[in-house]
Amino acid sequence: MDQHFAPQVSFCGLDEIPFDFVGKFETLNEWGLNLVRAFGVEHLTSSGWRPYPDFFESGKATNGTAFSEATNSSARLRDFYNPDLVELVMVAYAADIERFNYHQFARQLLLGLKAANPQES
Repeated sequence: MDQHFAPQVSFCGLDEIPFDFVGKFETLNEWGLNLVRAFGVEHLTSSGWRPYPDFFESGKATNGTAFSEATNSSARLRDFYNPDLVELVMVAYAADIERFNYHQFARQLLLGLKAANPQES
């Protein structure tokens, strides 16, 4: 399998390296600012990159707004996925879904797509 499409568990070393922390991009707003501060690299955030404009401003990273809400990414998934494709992805990435506890997300996506496209169910 092309490494760009390989499941994360196949190359991230979670079984070999005793990581103290594994962050998920979709919860970056919950841990990102703390990680930046812990490494003392606040000055590097002046590049202008942010998942959304006020992400690293004081207190904004933990204001309860999920990254997916700020980008509307959950709704946009419907533009690219249908229920059959979700099922295929769930099989191909079953190890990632298990390891990173994405069961609920995968089910919600599938149910949302089926509800949005009842003729495809």
